[in-house]
Amino acid sequence: MINTWVELTTQFTLVNSFTMSSGFTPGVTYQFRVRAKNSIDYGTYSSTISLTPMSVPSKMAAPTTEISNVYVKITWVNSNLNGGSLVSHRVYVMKKDGTYNLENTYCSESDSGITSQKYCMIEMSHLTGTTYNLERGDLVVAKVQI
Repeated sequence: MINTWVELTTQFTLVNSFTMSSGFTPGVTYQFRVRAKNSIDYGTYSSTISLTPMSVPSKMAAPTTEISNVYVKITWVNSNLNGGSLVSHRVYVMKKDGTYNLENTYCSESDSGITSQKYCMIEMSHLTGTTYNLERGDLVVAKVQI
């Protein structure tokens, strides 16, 4: 690791905050430190803080659905996370009327197990119930957002 420090402000500028919004590479860790200056001289540097910028994940491939007698298994593959790590997911299932419903009963976005295994299982009786109104033989359409 190369430790090249770059001055972000000049010695004549009073700064209470500083924002950089470009020039970063997603997934690369950057270190920052600060120090104060008064009429005598500069003080010592602060401890460093490390930040790893990221950007929005790239577009995912379509999820797949696999139907058994009792369950529908919805499986997805992560897209390029662009420097980040996967922290959550959302699974939407198409209802009989063509609109999508966020499926939190069987595919809860707060379930880290589902997020890490990249699939969820929905009981067929849930899909044929009043929320989705699907019938056996209907195509189960899903989309996943990470």
